[in-house]
Amino acid sequence: MPWTTKPQLSYEVEFGQSRIARKGNVYPWLPAIIDEETLAEITTLESGEHTFISRQGRERRQYLSSLYLKAASVLGHFHFEPRELPLQFRRKMASQLGCDQQFSRILTIDKAEKSRIVSPVRSYLSLDKVTEAALVDLRIWLENNIAKKETEIPMVVNAAVIYLRERKFELPTRNKLNSISDKAIKQAAENFIAGISDQREIPRTAQNTCSHGIPQ
Repeated sequence: MPWTTKPQLSYEVEFGQSRIARKGNVYPWLPAIIDEETLAEITTLESGEHTFISRQGRERRQYLSSLYLKAASVLGHFHFEPRELPLQFRRKMASQLGCDQQFSRILTIDKAEKSRIVSPVRSYLSLDKVTEAALVDLRIWLENNIAKKETEIPMVVNAAVIYLRERKFELPTRNKLNSISDKAIKQAAENFIAGISDQREIPRTAQNTCSHGIPQ
């Protein structure tokens, strides 16, 4: 499943490519209104997904499972409540399942219910919860790559999203990614300054060595 089919959904990404764009929201999110073509593309349940959803229990559970399944397929995370997804998205999922449209008006669910829904969906999507070790690796990768050239947090966050998605990690929260990106930018700047200082020290050391080697 592609991350998104249209740039305006979250960040600009083309099918089969990992192209970072300077436009769009830095954290994957769905806009309030989605064009019909895109809506159909990101909400249509495939055969295997239909089978998975049908095994999730009663109608409410099936509806919410389909909602989190299709939204997380696009966004790469579960950090949202039903109300934060477009109404047309929620209605589309209900109609596909033949559910009462009243389900599309569910705005929030408690933590326990969400956990019961998200756990099998995460497994179905083969997403791993991101670990602290993985986040450390991410920060180091950012420091040694994009943060060397980019000082804008949105650009670095976009690169972080791509890095994690390619490795099948569930994205951490927006605040966590912003914090990691900010630290990477600052560390890359410190490394750059330290590198300049080291380069300045080399000629001085060489000069002192040569002067000490001249007979008096």
